[in-house]
Amino acid sequence: MPLRLRAPDRPGRPVRPVRLLVGLGVVLLAGVTVVACGGADQTRVPGRAVPYCDTLERMGALDLLDDVAPAEVRRDLTRLLALTRRAAREAPPEIRADAEAAVAAQVRFNDLYAAFGWDPDAVNRDRTFIDFANSPDLGSLYVRLQGYQDRVCGPRARELGPDAA
Repeated sequence: MPLRLRAPDRPGRPVRPVRLLVGLGVVLLAGVTVVACGGADQTRVPGRAVPYCDTLERMGALDLLDDVAPAEVRRDLTRLLALTRRAAREAPPEIRADAEAAVAAQVRFNDLYAAFGWDPDAVNRDRTFIDFANSPDLGSLYVRLQGYQDRVCGPRARELGPDAA
């Protein structure tokens, strides 16, 4: 039975489960960047974490899977992978291993999408995708990344658009 959630920005239009799964990963990875990195005083961020926090801000600004056409899905997930890799390079030592694990996870997500021609409906029915997206290890990874972002990046004033990447 398909998931029947409604998109808040599109009344009457259902949220596709694949958007929900990938969106959850992005939210956990980027840590609800509007709240965690988009608010108050930038001086609270330790200097070594500023580039990492900036990249997370850029990730949070992405409008992932707004268009489910395969070419757009490929573009969105390729952009997300590039930013995930950048975040891993910029991650402070205390979170670097988790940031690198997030890269490996995003590579796997992208590989699964590519195997299904970047078609969200097809990949969403794949048991491998579903199991991976719902794995406890992946969930724990994203929770650790979110916790670090909440503690270190904190609320920040600057907003960056998706083209800033």
